[in-house]
Amino acid sequence: MAEFVGCDQATVSRIERGQEPSGPVGRMLEVLLAEVTAGRIKPKPGSAPSEHGAAA
Repeated sequence: MAEFVGCDQATVSRIERGQEPSGPVGRMLEVLLAEVTAGRIKPKPGSAPSEHGAAA
């Protein structure tokens, strides 16, 4: 996910543990979620988070 988002693994780890993403990463994730929710883009099959928070 870090490579996709354009940040380092430590940032992804902090987000997965519940810390709010900061600055540009937070904004990008908000926009991405809004686009998926609105149906304008679709996630790749198998990319949805599992119940443990990691990609399937």
